[in-house]
Amino acid sequence: MKQGELHLFILWERGQSQKERISTDIEKNFSLLKVVDVLWNPQYFHQNLSRFYGKKLKKSYKKDKIIGTGRFTVFIVCDEDAASHTAHGKNSKMLEFKIKYRRWLGDNLLHASDSALEAKENLLFLFHMSDEELRTNYMKLPALYNQGALAEKGFETQKSFESTLNRLPFEVQCLGNNIYHSKYPQMMERLLNANPRKWLFISRKGKYKVKIAKQYINIQLI
Repeated sequence: MKQGELHLFILWERGQSQKERISTDIEKNFSLLKVVDVLWNPQYFHQNLSRFYGKKLKKSYKKDKIIGTGRFTVFIVCDEDAASHTAHGKNSKMLEFKIKYRRWLGDNLLHASDSALEAKENLLFLFHMSDEELRTNYMKLPALYNQGALAEKGFETQKSFESTLNRLPFEVQCLGNNIYHSKYPQMMERLLNANPRKWLFISRKGKYKVKIAKQYINIQLI
């Protein structure tokens, strides 16, 4: 594939009336690699959306009610000249087109990655593949992807948990005793579907539980 940064646009269910218009415009302005429709199990949709947006999604803001909980579309693109319009880690071209498409839609019915790191996180969450894996295998993605979000139901085995750790878009150090260190502990929490451990209903900072092989394992993220 062509060299450059991978990015993505997501057109949520209630924006699908503009799918053709947005697809045509993306193709004119980016290298459009793949268009994939994604369908999440309604049982997990709100959980997945909350993990996807993290702290940016306020608890009181029922975004899933606004964007719809049905099939949505992911446009995987390559920005071949990202270096020329990236400052402070943010891609100004992606921001420009996100604003443009949201104006067309009249609401926040579209998501776009603002940085290379966010794109890697988003694509791993959606398709369970690292940036490197996706560059090699994006053409193998089906037209309809219905395998759920990353770790949606936890991890089937310890090996699948460890494989996901190796796919994270940043360095992770294992300090022993299920303690993991990275620059992005909150991102790691979202991608691993780690639930805060609580004592008397109060979250214990940095301490989580992860479902592996149908059992909850205590971990610490620092």
